[in-house]
Amino acid sequence: MTITEEKAEWRLSPDTDFIYNRFDLIFPSESVLLTVRLDDNTYQIPVHFEDSTAKFGLWLSPAPAEVICEAAKYVFQNHPALKTISFEHYLQDASAVWKQQVSSSRNHWNIMLPGTAEELDSRLSAKKRYNIKREKRLAREQIADYEIVSFLAAEVPLEIIKQYFVFKQSGYGIDYHMTPAEYLTQYHVSHVYVLQFVLTGEIGAIVCSCEQGENVYLENLTYNPELKKYSLGAILYDEYLKLLIQKGKRSLYLGYGKQVYKSLYGAEEHITYSGKLYRSSFIYLIQEWLPNQKKRLIQKTKKMIKKMDVFNLRSILR
Repeated sequence: MTITEEKAEWRLSPDTDFIYNRFDLIFPSESVLLTVRLDDNTYQIPVHFEDSTAKFGLWLSPAPAEVICEAAKYVFQNHPALKTISFEHYLQDASAVWKQQVSSSRNHWNIMLPGTAEELDSRLSAKKRYNIKREKRLAREQIADYEIVSFLAAEVPLEIIKQYFVFKQSGYGIDYHMTPAEYLTQYHVSHVYVLQFVLTGEIGAIVCSCEQGENVYLENLTYNPELKKYSLGAILYDEYLKLLIQKGKRSLYLGYGKQVYKSLYGAEEHITYSGKLYRSSFIYLIQEWLPNQKKRLIQKTKKMIKKMDVFNLRSILR
């Protein structure tokens, strides 16, 4: 196994070229690319440094756990001030090769995009294909004719993002507490797609998309909750996928969750791991194990007090 390091003008391979692995775009002056060669295979690991921590870009990375272990040893050896290395949505459980670590697992959906819209449609059941065609027809007949409008994030009218906030607040109770410009920047949105009714200009659904790499990230999809029965979100999602195919994109990452739409169009569900690798057992003990033991002790004590609250101890302790 050999490891080389690049500090400028590096490019990710298609299988990991994705915005949250693109540290060259997110942290341009504070990142490097490690290339690890194992036998006849090559794996890329973006690394971002910040004070006493580093971050590996491993989102859906195919790199084996032993490769990540060697990369972590290399980084810790060459950066003595580092205490931890974090990672997100890695496809492997690193606990078998790095004992001083903590991680949690979560599901993750992605769709490998086909070459044509017809191939995409063929992945749906006959009933689902019928339903999406029917939903499009009913929306046009009962509301108005619609169009799908695409904007670059740098050019999207901020009123559209404000409408996105309104839909999220009224439909899901979500308040971002930020301006439209702050949202677009913080969540790395590159494109915005809008289902808009032609005659009135009314917005029915919005997709915020991150398309900086060959693998796209659907940052968020929302719709007008007052028109929920027309499935405008499903309509826009279908059109969005077909636009990505036209652009020649490799895949779409959908993140975690159990939403039905994420399982359609041949989507694959993976179990992924997010967490931290610690430099040493001592640092793991101080930063992870002892604080967790303290939390468990406090929770256990509270349960005992609640169970034995004969003398109204809870009100006294408050």
